Amino acid sequence: MLMTQIMITSDEIEKLVLDTHHQLSNFYEWMRISNLSPNPSKTECMTVGHPRRIKQLVISDVLLLSGTEVKRVPISKALGVSIDESLTGDERFKAV
Repeated sequence: MLMTQIMITSDEIEKLVLDTHHQLSNFYEWMRISNLSPNPSKTECMTVGHPRRIKQLVISDVLLLSGTEVKRVPISKALGVSIDESLTGDERFKAV
C-alpha cells in the first residue's frame, strides 16, 4: 500500500488552487511513469488553517485526479492518527 501526502501552502486561495492542480498532475504523471495506479476514489483533500479562515473560504474549483473528483474532507486519518482541518486534535482525543 502506498500512502502519499502532498502539502501545498499559500496565503492566496487562487494560487493554492492552481498549485494543487499542478501538483496533482505531477503526482499522477509520476505514478503513471512508475507503473503505479492511483486510486482516485480513495484520494482526499483537506484545507488546513484557522477555523475562522476556513469558514470564509469559497473553493469553487473541483480537483480532479485521473478524471475523478477528489473529495474534500474536514478530518483525515493517516497512520492511525486523525487530523482535522483546524489541527485542534479534537478527533484524536475523542478516540482515546
